[in-house]
Amino acid sequence: MKNGETGIRSLAGRLVLATLLFCLAFTFATVIVKTWLTWNSHVQAMQNQLNLINGIYQQTLNKAIWDLDRASIEEHLRSSFQVPAVGSVTIKLINLNSESKNYYEAESFSLSKPGWQNTSWTPKIFSQLKHHDRTAGTTETIGSLEIEGDSRILIAELKSEVVNIISTQAIYSLLLAGFLMLIVNRYITTHIRKIALHLDRFSPETLNQPLRLERRGTYQDELDKLVNGINAMQQNLSEYLEHKNQYEEELPTHRDHPSEANMALASAAETLRQLGDIGKALTASLDSKAICVALYQHLRELMPIDGFAVALLKSDANALELIYCIDDGQEKPSALLPLEQTDSPLVNAFLAMEEVQLLDEHRIAQLGAASCDTIRSTMRQGVIHQLTAGRNCIGIAMALSHASDAFQQRELEIFRSIAAYAAIAFTNSISYDMSKTPRQHADKTLQDLRREQDN
Repeated sequence: MKNGETGIRSLAGRLVLATLLFCLAFTFATVIVKTWLTWNSHVQAMQNQLNLINGIYQQTLNKAIWDLDRASIEEHLRSSFQVPAVGSVTIKLINLNSESKNYYEAESFSLSKPGWQNTSWTPKIFSQLKHHDRTAGTTETIGSLEIEGDSRILIAELKSEVVNIISTQAIYSLLLAGFLMLIVNRYITTHIRKIALHLDRFSPETLNQPLRLERRGTYQDELDKLVNGINAMQQNLSEYLEHKNQYEEELPTHRDHPSEANMALASAAETLRQLGDIGKALTASLDSKAICVALYQHLRELMPIDGFAVALLKSDANALELIYCIDDGQEKPSALLPLEQTDSPLVNAFLAMEEVQLLDEHRIAQLGAASCDTIRSTMRQGVIHQLTAGRNCIGIAMALSHASDAFQQRELEIFRSIAAYAAIAFTNSISYDMSKTPRQHADKTLQDLRREQDN
C-alpha cells in the first residue's frame, strides 16, 4: 500500500495486508480440517444408526422369513424408511437345494427412497439372516439384509455444518486480526511513525531536539535502543558540526602562522625518527644491563626524568628482580621483590590490570629500600609501565621526575612506545641467557671429547 501524497509504501498498510492474508489462509486451512472431521463424524453417526436398525430387525425379520410372512417383511421395509439415514433396504430369501446342497436366491424384496443413488462413500450394512433350530441344534441361513445410507442426508448436513464453520471461523479470524493489529499499532506502528516523522524533519537546526516516544516508562526494548541510538547519533553529529565550525573559524589564524604548524610537524617527525632509532638500538643488544642503560639515556633525551628502574620477573615466577635502578645519576643495587609483597607499588603495578600507572608524591614515598634503596623526597611525579611480550607480562619499567607535570600525554605516548621495544629486547635477552648454559655445556663436552681423542 502506498501513501497517495508521497507515494511511500506504508508499513501499517503492509502489516494489515499481511495479517489479513494470514487470517485468510488460516481460515481456509481450518475450514478444510473441520469439514473433514465433521464429515467423518456424520458418516460414523449414520453407520451407527444402520447398525442399530440391523440389530433391531434381526430377530423379528428372521421369524418373518422363516414363516414366509411377506406382509411382515414388507412392513419391515416400510418401517425402516422412517429413519432419515436409510436410503435403500434389500431383503433376500435364500433356500437350500436338496440335491446340490447349494444355496440359491428364492425371492427378493427391495425398497429405495425416491431419488436415492448408490455411492461408494455412503455407509452400508450387510448381514445374513439365520434360523436357529434349538430342538435339532442346527443353524440355517434363510436370507440376507442389506441397508444403505442416504448420501443426500450427509451432503445436506455437511452443507449446514460448513456454513456454520465458515461463519464461525471468519468471525474468529477477523477478531484475531483486529486484536493483533490493535496490539501492533499500539506498541509498534505508532512509535515507528513518530520516529519516521522525526527523521523527516532531521536537519542541523534540529540536532538539539532529542527524540522522545510517548511511553509510560522505559522498557529497554528494541524501540528504546533505537531511540537512544538516534539521540546518540544526533549528539555526535552536533559535536562534530560544532568542532567543524570551530576549526573553520581557527583555520585563518593557522594560515597566518604556518611556521608554528611546520615546527610542530617537524618536531613530531623528529620524535618518530628517534623512537625508530631507539627501537633498533634496544633490540640489537642481548645484555639486560646494557638495555637498561640505553633505555635510561634515550629517555632522558626525550623527557625530563631524574630516576629510572627496571624489574623483570624471575624464571620461577615468584618474585620481581630489580635489575637496574638509578636516582639522580646514582645507580642503586639490585633487589628481589616477592610477589607476595603487595604493599610495594612495583609489585602492585606488575599485578594490576592497567598497563600504565601514574605515581603521585604519596605513592613515590612508598617506594622503600626494597625498590630502589632510597628514593629522594624531591621526586614529584612518576610513571610505571608494564613490559608485555605477546600476552605475557615479563616485568615493569619506572620513570621518576622532580617536576610535578613531567608526564603529559606526549611523554606517556613516548614511554609506551619505548616500553614496547624494551619488552622485545628483554625477551630476546632472556631467551639468549636461557640458551647460553646448554651451549656452554655442549662446548665443554666437545672440548673434553677432543682432548680424549688427542690422548
